[in-house]
Amino acid sequence: MAMITVECSDGIFIDVDREMASSMSGVIRKQLASKPQGNITITLDNITSNTLMRVLDFCSVHSSRSVPNLKLWDEKFVRLEPGELCELASAAYHLEIKPLVDLTCKAIAKLLKGKSPSEIRRTFNILYDFTPGDD
Repeated sequence: MAMITVECSDGIFIDVDREMASSMSGVIRKQLASKPQGNITITLDNITSNTLMRVLDFCSVHSSRSVPNLKLWDEKFVRLEPGELCELASAAYHLEIKPLVDLTCKAIAKLLKGKSPSEIRRTFNILYDFTPGDD
C-alpha cells in the first residue's frame, strides 16, 4: 500500500493511503498528479490534524463501504459540536470531498432550522457587535 505524508496546520504529520486520498479528494489528486512517485509530503495549511483524522475516517468508511448502514453511520458521524462541524465542513470544501461537503452542510442546516438570529449566534458562538439600528 503506497502512502503519502500530510502535514497539517498544527505541524503534525499523518501518513495517508495514497489511493484512498486521491480517490476521495480532488485537491490531493491534483497535487499527486504533478509529483513523481516516491516519498511525497503534502501540506494543508488550513486543516488541523484532528479534523484531518475525521476526514480520513469518513473517506475510509465511504471508500470501503464496510458499514452495513452507511446513512446511520453518517448521521452519527456529524453529531459534533457546531464549531467542530464547521471545521469539518471547511476541510471537506478545501479538499474537494463533495459527499462530505454535502453531509456537513446538511447537518449545519439542521442546526439552523427554526432558530432565531440570536439562537444561531449562541449556537455558533458568533459575536454580536451591532447596534440595534444595524439590524
